[in-house]
Amino acid sequence: MKPRLLFILTFLIIIASGAAASAASYDVVVARGDIPVDLIVAQVYTQKEHIPLVTVTKEGLSSELQTELMSYEAQGYSMALIIGGEDAVPQDIEEGLQGLNFEVARMWDWDRYGTSARVAINLWEKADTVVVAQADEDGRLIAAARIALGYESPLLLTKKNELPEQTKQAVQELGAKKIILVGKVSNNVKAELSAFGTVEENVIVPYTAAEPSEKGFFVMGLVAGALFIFIVSVFWGRGFLRKKGEIPFGVLNEDEQKVIDIIGEHQGKLRQDKLPRLTDFSRPKVSRLVSDLMGRGVISREKHGKTYVLQLERKVKKP
Repeated sequence: MKPRLLFILTFLIIIASGAAASAASYDVVVARGDIPVDLIVAQVYTQKEHIPLVTVTKEGLSSELQTELMSYEAQGYSMALIIGGEDAVPQDIEEGLQGLNFEVARMWDWDRYGTSARVAINLWEKADTVVVAQADEDGRLIAAARIALGYESPLLLTKKNELPEQTKQAVQELGAKKIILVGKVSNNVKAELSAFGTVEENVIVPYTAAEPSEKGFFVMGLVAGALFIFIVSVFWGRGFLRKKGEIPFGVLNEDEQKVIDIIGEHQGKLRQDKLPRLTDFSRPKVSRLVSDLMGRGVISREKHGKTYVLQLERKVKKP
Protein backbone atom coordinates (compact mmCIF):
# COMPACT_ATOMS: atom_id res chain seq x y z
CA MET A 1 0.00 0.00 0.00
CA LYS A 2 1.33 3.44 -0.90
CA PRO A 3 2.47 5.54 2.10
CA ARG A 4 0.14 8.43 1.18
CA LEU A 5 -2.90 6.15 0.99
CA LEU A 6 -1.92 4.45 4.25
CA PHE A 7 -1.65 7.84 5.94
CA ILE A 8 -5.11 8.89 4.75
CA LEU A 9 -6.67 5.62 5.86
CA THR A 10 -5.00 5.88 9.27
CA PHE A 11 -6.27 9.41 9.71
CA LEU A 12 -9.80 8.38 8.77
CA ILE A 13 -9.66 5.57 11.33
CA ILE A 14 -8.55 8.07 13.97
CA ILE A 15 -11.47 10.30 13.05
CA ALA A 16 -13.89 7.40 13.28
CA SER A 17 -12.51 6.31 16.63
CA GLY A 18 -12.93 9.85 17.93
CA ALA A 19 -16.58 10.06 16.88
CA ALA A 20 -17.77 8.61 20.15
CA ALA A 21 -15.70 11.12 22.07
CA SER A 22 -17.18 14.01 20.08
CA ALA A 23 -20.48 13.67 21.90
CA ALA A 24 -18.78 13.99 25.26
CA SER A 25 -19.13 17.17 27.26
CA TYR A 26 -15.86 18.16 28.92
CA ASP A 27 -15.67 20.12 32.14
CA VAL A 28 -11.94 20.89 32.20
CA VAL A 29 -9.24 21.01 29.53
CA VAL A 30 -5.56 20.40 30.30
CA ALA A 31 -2.74 21.55 28.00
CA ARG A 32 0.95 22.40 28.19
CA GLY A 33 1.43 26.06 29.00
CA ASP A 34 4.81 26.22 27.27
CA ILE A 35 3.63 24.74 23.96
CA PRO A 36 1.97 27.79 22.37
CA VAL A 37 0.16 25.94 19.57
CA ASP A 38 -1.52 23.41 21.88
CA LEU A 39 -2.37 26.17 24.34
CA ILE A 40 -3.94 28.45 21.73
CA VAL A 41 -5.95 25.62 20.15
CA ALA A 42 -7.19 24.65 23.61
CA GLN A 43 -8.10 28.24 24.52
CA VAL A 44 -10.27 28.69 21.45
CA TYR A 45 -12.36 25.72 22.58
CA THR A 46 -12.47 26.48 26.31
CA GLN A 47 -13.49 30.09 25.76
CA LYS A 48 -16.28 28.99 23.42
CA GLU A 49 -17.58 26.54 26.02
CA HIS A 50 -16.78 28.75 29.06
CA ILE A 51 -14.91 25.97 30.85
CA PRO A 52 -11.59 26.05 32.75
CA LEU A 53 -8.25 25.60 31.01
CA VAL A 54 -5.57 24.16 33.28
CA THR A 55 -2.00 24.71 32.02
CA VAL A 56 0.67 22.26 33.10
CA THR A 57 4.37 21.64 32.57
CA LYS A 58 6.28 18.41 32.15
CA GLU A 59 7.02 18.42 35.85
CA GLY A 60 3.50 17.20 36.64
CA LEU A 61 0.63 18.48 38.75
CA SER A 62 1.82 20.89 41.39
CA SER A 63 0.06 21.00 44.74
CA GLU A 64 -1.59 24.25 43.68
CA LEU A 65 -2.94 22.68 40.49
CA GLN A 66 -4.18 19.71 42.47
CA THR A 67 -5.98 22.10 44.81
CA GLU A 68 -7.55 23.87 41.85
CA LEU A 69 -8.67 20.58 40.33
CA MET A 70 -10.04 19.39 43.68
CA SER A 71 -12.19 22.52 43.72
CA TYR A 72 -13.58 21.72 40.27
CA GLU A 73 -14.24 18.12 41.30
CA ALA A 74 -16.03 19.33 44.43
CA GLN A 75 -18.32 21.40 42.19
CA GLY A 76 -19.29 18.32 40.19
CA TYR A 77 -16.79 18.55 37.33
CA SER A 78 -15.90 15.04 36.21
CA MET A 79 -14.77 15.02 32.55
CA ALA A 80 -11.22 16.17 31.77
CA LEU A 81 -9.71 16.47 28.30
CA ILE A 82 -5.97 16.47 27.73
CA ILE A 83 -4.77 18.10 24.52
CA GLY A 84 -1.42 16.68 23.47
CA GLY A 85 0.35 13.32 23.49
CA GLU A 86 2.37 11.85 26.33
CA ASP A 87 5.50 13.63 25.13
CA ALA A 88 3.68 16.90 25.81
CA VAL A 89 1.46 15.99 28.77
CA PRO A 90 3.09 13.01 30.56
CA GLN A 91 1.17 9.94 31.65
CA ASP A 92 1.63 10.78 35.34
CA ILE A 93 -0.49 13.91 34.84
CA GLU A 94 -3.27 11.77 33.37
CA GLU A 95 -2.96 9.39 36.30
CA GLY A 96 -3.04 12.35 38.69
CA LEU A 97 -6.32 13.51 37.14
CA GLN A 98 -7.75 10.04 37.50
CA GLY A 99 -6.63 10.00 41.12
CA LEU A 100 -8.71 13.15 41.61
CA ASN A 101 -11.77 11.26 40.29
CA PHE A 102 -11.76 12.72 36.79
CA GLU A 103 -12.66 10.65 33.77
CA VAL A 104 -9.88 11.50 31.32
CA ALA A 105 -9.80 11.62 27.52
CA ARG A 106 -6.84 12.66 25.39
CA MET A 107 -6.69 14.21 21.91
CA TRP A 108 -3.46 14.31 19.98
CA ASP A 109 -1.75 13.42 16.75
CA TRP A 110 1.81 13.02 15.55
CA ASP A 111 2.23 16.73 14.87
CA ARG A 112 0.50 20.04 15.59
CA TYR A 113 -1.40 19.97 12.31
CA GLY A 114 -2.96 16.64 13.21
CA THR A 115 -3.67 17.67 16.80
CA SER A 116 -5.52 20.83 15.75
CA ALA A 117 -7.46 18.79 13.16
CA ARG A 118 -8.53 16.20 15.71
CA VAL A 119 -9.62 18.87 18.17
CA ALA A 120 -11.66 20.58 15.45
CA ILE A 121 -13.37 17.41 14.23
CA ASN A 122 -14.10 15.94 17.64
CA LEU A 123 -15.14 19.10 19.48
CA TRP A 124 -16.97 21.01 16.75
CA GLU A 125 -18.21 18.15 14.54
CA LYS A 126 -19.64 20.66 12.01
CA ALA A 127 -18.63 24.25 11.26
CA ASP A 128 -19.68 26.51 8.40
CA THR A 129 -16.61 28.67 9.02
CA VAL A 130 -13.10 27.56 9.90
CA VAL A 131 -9.93 29.55 10.49
CA VAL A 132 -6.69 28.27 8.97
CA ALA A 133 -3.43 29.80 10.18
CA GLN A 134 0.18 29.55 9.12
CA ALA A 135 1.60 27.59 12.05
CA ASP A 136 5.15 28.96 11.92
CA GLU A 137 4.15 32.53 12.74
CA ASP A 138 3.27 33.01 16.41
CA GLY A 139 1.85 36.47 15.82
CA ARG A 140 -0.41 35.12 13.09
CA LEU A 141 -1.58 32.33 15.39
CA ILE A 142 -2.61 34.85 18.01
CA ALA A 143 -4.53 36.87 15.43
CA ALA A 144 -6.11 33.70 14.06
CA ALA A 145 -7.22 32.65 17.54
CA ARG A 146 -8.90 36.02 18.02
CA ILE A 147 -10.78 35.59 14.75
CA ALA A 148 -11.73 31.99 15.57
CA LEU A 149 -13.06 33.12 18.93
CA GLY A 150 -15.16 35.81 17.25
CA TYR A 151 -16.73 33.24 14.93
CA GLU A 152 -16.75 30.47 17.57
CA SER A 153 -15.08 28.35 14.93
CA PRO A 154 -12.23 25.82 15.10
CA LEU A 155 -8.63 26.78 14.44
CA LEU A 156 -6.68 24.68 11.95
CA LEU A 157 -3.04 24.91 10.94
CA THR A 158 -1.16 24.89 7.66
CA LYS A 159 2.39 25.04 6.43
CA LYS A 160 3.48 27.97 4.29
CA ASN A 161 3.92 26.01 1.07
CA GLU A 162 1.88 22.89 1.74
CA LEU A 163 -1.60 22.17 3.04
CA PRO A 164 -1.28 19.18 5.40
CA GLU A 165 -3.50 16.17 4.74
CA GLN A 166 -4.92 16.36 8.28
CA THR A 167 -6.07 19.94 7.67
CA LYS A 168 -7.68 18.99 4.37
CA GLN A 169 -9.55 16.14 6.02
CA ALA A 170 -10.72 18.39 8.84
CA VAL A 171 -12.05 21.09 6.51
CA GLN A 172 -13.91 18.43 4.57
CA GLU A 173 -15.28 16.62 7.64
CA LEU A 174 -16.48 19.86 9.20
CA GLY A 175 -18.33 20.83 6.02
CA ALA A 176 -16.86 24.32 6.03
CA LYS A 177 -18.23 26.71 3.41
CA LYS A 178 -15.99 29.63 4.38
CA ILE A 179 -12.27 29.36 5.15
CA ILE A 180 -10.62 32.36 6.79
CA LEU A 181 -6.93 32.27 5.97
CA VAL A 182 -4.45 33.96 8.30
CA GLY A 183 -0.77 34.21 7.38
CA LYS A 184 1.40 34.32 4.31
CA VAL A 185 0.98 31.08 2.37
CA SER A 186 1.64 30.00 -1.18
CA ASN A 187 -0.90 30.24 -3.98
CA ASN A 188 -1.00 26.44 -4.05
CA VAL A 189 -2.28 26.34 -0.45
CA LYS A 190 -4.91 28.96 -1.27
CA ALA A 191 -6.00 27.02 -4.34
CA GLU A 192 -6.36 23.77 -2.40
CA LEU A 193 -8.44 25.48 0.27
CA SER A 194 -10.65 27.18 -2.31
CA ALA A 195 -11.71 23.73 -3.51
CA PHE A 196 -13.65 23.33 -0.25
CA GLY A 197 -15.26 26.77 0.03
CA THR A 198 -14.79 30.52 -0.17
CA VAL A 199 -11.39 31.66 1.05
CA GLU A 200 -11.17 35.02 2.80
CA GLU A 201 -8.01 36.80 3.93
CA ASN A 202 -7.24 39.76 6.20
CA VAL A 203 -10.48 39.36 8.10
CA ILE A 204 -11.03 41.66 11.09
CA VAL A 205 -13.67 40.59 13.59
CA PRO A 206 -15.43 43.58 15.17
CA TYR A 207 -16.01 43.47 18.92
CA THR A 208 -18.97 45.19 20.56
CA ALA A 209 -18.77 46.97 23.90
CA ALA A 210 -20.48 44.02 25.60
CA GLU A 211 -18.10 41.39 24.37
CA PRO A 212 -14.96 42.09 26.45
CA SER A 213 -16.70 40.72 29.54
CA GLU A 214 -16.79 37.33 27.84
CA LYS A 215 -13.83 37.42 25.51
CA GLY A 216 -11.59 40.35 26.33
CA PHE A 217 -9.46 38.52 28.86
CA PHE A 218 -8.78 35.79 26.32
CA VAL A 219 -7.61 38.26 23.70
CA MET A 220 -5.39 40.07 26.18
CA GLY A 221 -3.87 36.75 27.22
CA LEU A 222 -3.05 35.88 23.64
CA VAL A 223 -1.54 39.29 22.89
CA ALA A 224 1.06 38.60 25.56
CA GLY A 225 2.40 36.01 23.15
CA ALA A 226 4.01 32.64 23.26
CA LEU A 227 7.17 33.92 24.96
CA PHE A 228 5.26 35.25 27.95
CA ILE A 229 3.36 31.95 28.26
CA PHE A 230 6.59 30.01 28.19
CA ILE A 231 8.25 32.12 30.89
CA VAL A 232 5.25 31.99 33.21
CA SER A 233 4.88 28.23 32.76
CA VAL A 234 8.52 27.55 33.53
CA PHE A 235 8.49 29.74 36.62
CA TRP A 236 5.24 28.19 37.80
CA GLY A 237 6.56 24.69 37.26
CA ARG A 238 9.59 25.50 39.39
CA GLY A 239 7.51 26.98 42.16
CA PHE A 240 8.50 30.64 41.89
CA LEU A 241 4.99 31.92 41.23
CA ARG A 242 2.93 29.60 43.38
CA LYS A 243 2.93 31.08 46.81
CA LYS A 244 0.71 34.09 46.25
CA GLY A 245 -1.96 32.42 44.08
CA GLU A 246 -5.59 32.40 45.17
CA ILE A 247 -7.19 29.26 46.55
CA PRO A 248 -10.32 28.21 44.63
CA PHE A 249 -13.53 28.53 46.64
CA GLY A 250 -14.76 25.29 48.16
CA VAL A 251 -11.37 23.67 48.74
CA LEU A 252 -11.05 24.65 52.41
CA ASN A 253 -13.34 23.09 54.99
CA GLU A 254 -15.37 25.23 57.40
CA ASP A 255 -12.78 25.17 60.20
CA GLU A 256 -9.91 26.06 57.86
CA GLN A 257 -11.95 28.87 56.37
CA LYS A 258 -12.65 30.23 59.84
CA VAL A 259 -8.95 30.36 60.66
CA ILE A 260 -8.18 32.10 57.36
CA ASP A 261 -10.97 34.65 57.85
CA ILE A 262 -9.77 35.55 61.34
CA ILE A 263 -6.18 36.02 60.21
CA GLY A 264 -7.45 38.14 57.35
CA GLU A 265 -9.42 40.32 59.75
CA HIS A 266 -6.12 41.12 61.48
CA GLN A 267 -4.45 42.46 58.32
CA GLY A 268 -3.09 39.04 57.42
CA LYS A 269 -0.96 38.60 60.56
CA LEU A 270 -1.89 37.09 63.91
CA ARG A 271 -0.19 35.40 66.86
CA GLN A 272 -1.04 31.71 66.98
CA ASP A 273 -1.76 31.76 70.71
CA LYS A 274 -4.73 34.07 70.05
CA LEU A 275 -6.50 31.65 67.73
CA PRO A 276 -8.01 29.32 70.38
CA ARG A 277 -9.91 32.21 71.95
CA LEU A 278 -10.95 33.77 68.64
CA THR A 279 -12.06 30.49 67.05
CA ASP A 280 -13.33 28.59 70.13
CA PHE A 281 -11.13 25.72 68.98
CA SER A 282 -8.87 23.75 71.33
CA ARG A 283 -5.13 24.35 71.15
CA PRO A 284 -4.45 20.89 69.65
CA LYS A 285 -7.08 21.53 66.97
CA VAL A 286 -5.61 24.95 66.19
CA SER A 287 -2.14 23.41 65.97
CA ARG A 288 -3.41 20.75 63.54
CA LEU A 289 -5.24 23.28 61.36
CA VAL A 290 -2.19 25.56 61.26
CA SER A 291 0.05 22.64 60.24
CA ASP A 292 -2.34 21.62 57.46
CA LEU A 293 -2.62 25.16 56.11
CA MET A 294 1.14 25.62 56.24
CA GLY A 295 1.65 22.38 54.36
CA ARG A 296 -0.56 23.69 51.57
CA GLY A 297 1.20 27.04 51.40
CA VAL A 298 -1.84 29.00 52.61
CA ILE A 299 -0.11 30.49 55.65
CA SER A 300 3.42 30.80 56.98
CA ARG A 301 4.62 31.28 60.53
CA GLU A 302 7.62 32.79 62.26
CA LYS A 303 8.86 32.20 65.80
CA HIS A 304 7.93 35.09 68.12
CA GLY A 305 8.93 34.57 71.75
CA LYS A 306 7.07 31.57 73.11
CA THR A 307 4.56 31.51 70.27
CA TYR A 308 4.40 32.05 66.50
CA VAL A 309 3.19 34.84 64.27
CA LEU A 310 1.01 33.51 61.47
CA GLN A 311 0.91 35.28 58.12
CA LEU A 312 -1.64 34.78 55.39
CA GLU A 313 0.13 33.95 52.14
CA ARG A 314 -2.83 33.16 49.90
CA LYS A 315 -6.38 34.42 49.77
CA VAL A 316 -9.51 32.44 49.00
CA LYS A 317 -11.20 33.21 45.70
CA LYS A 318 -14.82 33.92 46.60
CA PRO A 319 -17.63 32.61 44.33
